[in-house]
Amino acid sequence: MVPALEHVLSSQDSAVVPLYFWRTREGSSVSLQCDQGTQIRILAMYARRPKVVDPADRHILVKFNRELLELAFHLNEHGIPTLAGVPRVSSIMDLRIGCPCSWFALVPDSTFSEDIEVFVDRRLNQCEKALPAFVRGPLQDKEVADFIDSVARPMLWADAVEVLRAKPLHEHRYSRSFPWHMGGYKPVYFLLVEDD
Repeated sequence: MVPALEHVLSSQDSAVVPLYFWRTREGSSVSLQCDQGTQIRILAMYARRPKVVDPADRHILVKFNRELLELAFHLNEHGIPTLAGVPRVSSIMDLRIGCPCSWFALVPDSTFSEDIEVFVDRRLNQCEKALPAFVRGPLQDKEVADFIDSVARPMLWADAVEVLRAKPLHEHRYSRSFPWHMGGYKPVYFLLVEDD
């Protein structure tokens, strides 16, 4: 998913830096010293696994968990757009760099209350039914770029770290659901470093 989204983002006039944020690494005081006042924009991407019942079926099931939507709400409030991506494959043998992917913009308000599941046609890249307004997609590459441009706010790395280190209000609810070493859902962040 990371190479696929990096390819989509290559049309932006920015260097693209994918990273997996850890408070004790990328969020450390040493990391903060590396910032020399560079303006960045950030995109969060949650990778979703395609749920497959029959490998010969044209459809895969994609699930958007409530926790994902809550985290997306927190990030969007701070100018960090959130995508969910899923490879459109029905076999683990087809899961490789270059496989087709579907992208969904997560733009929840405070009204969502449950997980959302939708079937996606692997060949046509279309949903079987209409999605709620706060899940948009599947998006075309240009729509991904437009979504980022409409939501992402330029910020300094120190400000970004403050947002990424903050815990969303409901995060404690999920911490008991995952073993200590997993910690729930975490996105891959893409830093869009503005060219000088």
